[in-house]
Amino acid sequence: MEKCLFIGYPEGYKGWRFYNPRTKKILICERATFDERDFPGLSLSGIRSQPSLTPPASAPRDLT
Repeated sequence: MEKCLFIGYPEGYKGWRFYNPRTKKILICERATFDERDFPGLSLSGIRSQPSLTPPASAPRDLT
């Protein structure tokens, strides 16, 4: 089985639409195994980690 990219749901069919980057074709499949840990074509080099949006913990303050 070749790795393909999930691109959506086909209209009028049961299954999923996939793009095969090697053959450059779109496939419709009723059975598939998804590996969410792997994304073909995604390069993580050069991507900086995002700063945390969680504020630092501090002592509670009385706002009244």
